Amino acid sequence: MSITEFTNDPPIHIINKIGIRTNIWRYSVGFANRDDKTVHPAPFPEDLTGDHILSWSNPGDLILDCFVGSGTTGKMALKYGRNFIGIDSSQQYIDIATKRLEDEVLNSYSKLFHV
Repeated sequence: MSITEFTNDPPIHIINKIGIRTNIWRYSVGFANRDDKTVHPAPFPEDLTGDHILSWSNPGDLILDCFVGSGTTGKMALKYGRNFIGIDSSQQYIDIATKRLEDEVLNSYSKLFHV
């Protein structure tokens, strides 16, 4: 066995993709960040969600979001090849998340097939 088999270091391809993380992660929040605008009053940063999904799951895994809100977790799960289940007690937020995920799927489809 090599010494690398005994370490908890992430694989090199993960390090190259997202960098080595310390215990402080910095992100833009709210509507200052790219295209993550939503009508939800407290949007969760896409980059933060995406980094957690990449750090703690593998492609094809199932991501569960018990407070789906605007659907940020679902959007990033789909973007990174994960399956997704979202739950919320508010029908208003379910509708917001559903629309956002439908837009993401359509946007991905149009990029893939140049529609």
